[in-house]
Amino acid sequence: MKAYFPRKSYRVSGYKVGNHAIKRMRSRGVTKSAMRYNLTHKPLHTSQIRYNKKGRPSYLRYSRNKTVVAINPRTKHINTTWRYHTRLMNKFLKGGKK
Repeated sequence: MKAYFPRKSYRVSGYKVGNHAIKRMRSRGVTKSAMRYNLTHKPLHTSQIRYNKKGRPSYLRYSRNKTVVAINPRTKHINTTWRYHTRLMNKFLKGGKK
């Protein structure tokens, strides 16, 4: 069964998913339900807030279903998303930091 990916921005669990994140979801195989799981369940690991060259903040939220979501804490906008490897998940479970 082929996964459904919307073409326009939408909201999931109070966060706005923009067009760039939707494109990355398609190319990287992250489904809408995987993203919803990441945002509604307790995170496995959350990074510190970082600022890019233009001064925009973002943090990474890692979940147990092996998806990462980059979120802007000011606007609650999801910038991008991707899947990560089991080795990194095991590292977080052991208590190590990225």
